[in-house]
Amino acid sequence: MSMRRDENKHSRLVTRLLGQPVYRLLLVGVIMIGLIPVGILGFRLYQVAWNDAWREINEKHRMLAMNLASPLHIYVKDRLAMLDMMAQEIETASRTQLNVSASERLMQSAFTRMMGFRAIALVAPAGQTRALIHQGSRLPKGDMRFASETCFVKTRNTVASAISNVKFSPTDGAPTIILSQPVRSASGSLMGVLIGELDIEPIEQLRRNIHFGNHGHSAIVDKTGHVIAHPNSQWMKDIHDISDWSIVRDMMEGKTGVAEFYST
Repeated sequence: MSMRRDENKHSRLVTRLLGQPVYRLLLVGVIMIGLIPVGILGFRLYQVAWNDAWREINEKHRMLAMNLASPLHIYVKDRLAMLDMMAQEIETASRTQLNVSASERLMQSAFTRMMGFRAIALVAPAGQTRALIHQGSRLPKGDMRFASETCFVKTRNTVASAISNVKFSPTDGAPTIILSQPVRSASGSLMGVLIGELDIEPIEQLRRNIHFGNHGHSAIVDKTGHVIAHPNSQWMKDIHDISDWSIVRDMMEGKTGVAEFYST
């Protein structure tokens, strides 16, 4: 029954169309012939405009990321160079053995001049803290708070500098990036390890200067996908892990570029 009804409706529609005056059919045909090319042309123009807009967005985002990487690299490398200079001064002052008093005075003097450090510590190869200066104040010495720190262990074993991912400070538990530099004797053997805790606020200041539209924002993560700088201050305090985001996973795999993704 339903098939018959459909057939009847179709036949009635055809009959009504054929029953229309010829001039009306011609008018409809002319309109359709005019609208179809215009529609196709409009769609093509829209597609070209959209592709051009996306290409421009892609290039701008890539350029922003590349331009941001340079000052971040310089910020970290300059602080590592400062630690190296301090290590050389300590080596000169200590001569053949580690002179704690002279080293601490040098560290205190350098700390007041160098920007970007939250804390600086001189750690003996066995792991004891010989001197520790935190934002201008001396802290108790002799503890083993840096003994298991990854950068300390790496520098002690390789006698080479090291840089950590963002992590909680062994000094006060705040988020930081740790740098380590060996302190050598005149013979080249390891006398100690100089540890520097970076202030990440300058990195957050760089991030705040980048804007994406009216409601967009930027974020900076380390190579494990943990937040260094983000508009959500709690995420920074917690070193929030966003490695499950598709864009961050691509970054961790060494990929570069621009991608679309959804996030809360």
